[in-house]
Amino acid sequence: MSYAWQQLQCAVRALSGTSEQRERLVVAYNKLVKLRPKDLPAEVAADFELLVGSIPRYPAKNVLREVKTEVHSLTDTQVTQAIAVISAMHEAVSVYQPRRVHCAMTVAASRQEVAEHAQ
Repeated sequence: MSYAWQQLQCAVRALSGTSEQRERLVVAYNKLVKLRPKDLPAEVAADFELLVGSIPRYPAKNVLREVKTEVHSLTDTQVTQAIAVISAMHEAVSVYQPRRVHCAMTVAASRQEVAEHAQ
């Protein structure tokens, strides 16, 4: 579950950015579509499926376009709800992380974000 935790960390960090809310949600969704429901605890798998389950993930080169289409089709209320669900999923998964792993994964997620933005 460490990979799932890392992606959730990145998604939550993306949501706390300063860009427009929908654009932050696109970045967060791009982190989440890398996961599968079985990567997550059962209590958040259903929320995950509701968020990103309808986004086609293959071929991989079209995922960003599909994510943007999905997010831009949401109403403002749905955007707010999606952000709340991602935050709740993060909180639910955090209880499974040992404190030491939690800190290390936060650092690893930050490094991954820096590397992705540098490209």
